Amino acid sequence: MASIIALGAQAVSVVRQAITSSKPEEPQSQLSDTTTLEKNSKKYYLGYRTDDHNTPWGKHFKPIDTPLSASFIDGCKKSPVAAELGVSITKAPALLEQPGYLPLENGWTRLQDGTMYVCALSDLPNVTGDMLDFWFYWHTNCASKYKLWNPDAHRYAWVEREKLTEDETRKKSFRERYWDTTSFVNEYIGNTEGKLSIGFFDPRKFGFRLETPDSGIQTVVTAFVEPGRYTQIHPQKRADAGPGGAAQAFKITIMHQLRKKPDGTGYEMRSRFWVGSMLAAGMKVLGTEPDQFGHDLAVHCHLEMTHLGKILPAIYEEFKDDIC
Repeated sequence: MASIIALGAQAVSVVRQAITSSKPEEPQSQLSDTTTLEKNSKKYYLGYRTDDHNTPWGKHFKPIDTPLSASFIDGCKKSPVAAELGVSITKAPALLEQPGYLPLENGWTRLQDGTMYVCALSDLPNVTGDMLDFWFYWHTNCASKYKLWNPDAHRYAWVEREKLTEDETRKKSFRERYWDTTSFVNEYIGNTEGKLSIGFFDPRKFGFRLETPDSGIQTVVTAFVEPGRYTQIHPQKRADAGPGGAAQAFKITIMHQLRKKPDGTGYEMRSRFWVGSMLAAGMKVLGTEPDQFGHDLAVHCHLEMTHLGKILPAIYEEFKDDIC
């Protein structure tokens, strides 16, 4: 339980004022070795340094300058909302395929079984499904790539992939390249940093359809999260058990759905987090306010997804043929 408590500790009220700068600094340990996992968190850092700026993608490192949307702020002000407005993970595939919007798209609640349910709706007007699947393959193997996504919060990233030849890799879709991988990251949620293991799995194992022409869904990303440590999750095997059940009380499950906006003006991301009831209860028992964690997680997600919407099209065009 201690790991989830560390992740959800008291945080800044709305947006972390991180110590980052786009100005190069003197060379230090740049975390440029992507062949091995760096477990010493003292070597992690926010922002870019000289070697980071010199990477092929360094020019895409930009500060987050997009404000929180009015609808997002309104949703957070009203949260936590009634449990009935939330969606259980077993009902999510069907409900999230429906056209239009659900009562809770921004904010958080505690479901009747104790699960914490966190939502964020973010504008990604020019991001396609192929771009998003490329991103979840491309960024996970290098800290300087991961920092592009959220310069104010991301400190480290590494992944161990299946050993494949270039030809074998190219035969796989972007989705297939990141499914059944576990990404090890270090980042801030609010003002508390911690290690996370994020294991990606095929969303169809939980009943999500990857694309739905009738409701405009372009792609879906699903993952399990183990907070506080680096550990291989083996997500495809874990997902075989399906959603729900007693084991769900000890899990954090993520879903990101990219779809066309109902009004036809570009694309949007609907993000969902289910924090298992035992993990959520553990926060309160050990002195962390669950509502603060819900707030901080929603803000973190909305900021980085909105920022991704601005930088990803150019990154995709430049690096979509990379094997990494």
